[in-house]
Order: sequence, then structure tokens, then C-alpha cells
Amino acid sequence: FRFVVATAGQRIEQVAREPWSSYDFKGKTLTVTDAKGRAAKGSETVKRKHLVPLSDRAIAILEEVRQVTGDQPWPWASNGKQPFVTTSFAHAAADWCRSPHAKIDGRLIERFTPRDLRRTCSQLMQRAGIDDLLSDLLQSHGLTGVVASHYRNNPEAYLPRKLDGMSKFEAALAGVLDVIEQRGVTARWVLSDGQYRAEVEGAFCFTSATLDGLQTGMAEMIELVGA
Repeated sequence: FRFVVATAGQRIEQVAREPWSSYDFKGKTLTVTDAKGRAAKGSETVKRKHLVPLSDRAIAILEEVRQVTGDQPWPWASNGKQPFVTTSFAHAAADWCRSPHAKIDGRLIERFTPRDLRRTCSQLMQRAGIDDLLSDLLQSHGLTGVVASHYRNNPEAYLPRKLDGMSKFEAALAGVLDVIEQRGVTARWVLSDGQYRAEVEGAFCFTSATLDGLQTGMAEMIELVGA
């Protein structure tokens, strides 16, 4: 689940079936075979290669997994003979939601499915200002017409745009998950109503409509507080 979120909400069943050979640690990409969607009447479903940029967060998760299944053909497997089946993830999420661990600050977490993770990542990209086409490219979703044909024939062509989109998504995700510590100063930021809300030492400081403005403002506040 952590890896699916770190890769902007890839389809968990597609990620699960890819072997270690689909992961390029040097190039920091995952190649997924995407056969999602219905074929035209009388024809076969068209499979296409979907290149997923891997952030440092995603690579770190894979390094953890490699210590467990690195000697097996698939990363996401338990017995080494085959990858997890899709229903395993749904059952795991349901079991966890019923467990005493499904709480944040004492509040119960609503039941969710792996598909909800993908939808949540889509919403986070929208709030981060990532345009719909780029969001669709990152998630290999809803590509039709000329775009689909070009992407299918040359998936590498869109990799620079995907890298930019994944960088923006990672920045937004970090704002939700990470706490920044610099010069003994604790700072964090979250997305709220389309604005980046910055807090330093637990106190609200400012909001910004752009990531650049946020990063500049936070650096200045940390400098002042840590002086």
C-alpha cells in the first residue's frame, strides 16, 4: 500500500504482477504492462507499456522489500512461486480496518479499499495543481485517440513530463506525511482548500498558492526561528 501511494496511485493489481526485472533502480523507473480497458468488438485487448517514475520514497520502500523477497522473482509475493493475488490486498485492508491499529489520534479510520488509495492520489494531484492530462499519464488512465496511440508506440516520450508530475506529487505527499527538521526547527505544511498552509514550531505562519512560494517562505521562517 505504501508503494502504491508513493507511485501516485498505480493500479495495485498491475504493480503486484510485475517481477523484479521490471524495476530499473539505476533509471528509477518501473515498467508496467497495462491491459486495462475493453477492446473493440472483434479485436484483442491492446497491451501497452506504462513507465512509472520512482521517487526516492518509492526506491526506499523497494529497498526494504528487496531484503525480504530479493531472491524471489516477484517483489510482492510470500512463497516465491507467484505474486499476491488481487483479492489478498482487499482482504488485508479490510482486516486492518477491523483491527485495533486502525486509529489516528484515537479516532477510528473509515474502511477503505486499495482502489480508494488510487482515488486519493488523484485528488492530491488535483490539489497540487497537476493538470488532468499529466495526472492521467501518471496513472495510465483514460488515454484515448492520438495521445493513446502515441503513448503506446513511444512510452518514453512522456517520461520527462511524468518526472515533473511525480516530483510535484511527491512534494504534495511530503506535505501530508513528513515533518521537516532543519537547524533544530520543526516545520510542516499541508494542503488545505487549494492552499499550502505552513506551520513552524506548531504555529501557523502563512499560506501560499504555489509550491515555489511555499518553499521560499518556509526557508525564510526556519532561518528566522533558528537564528
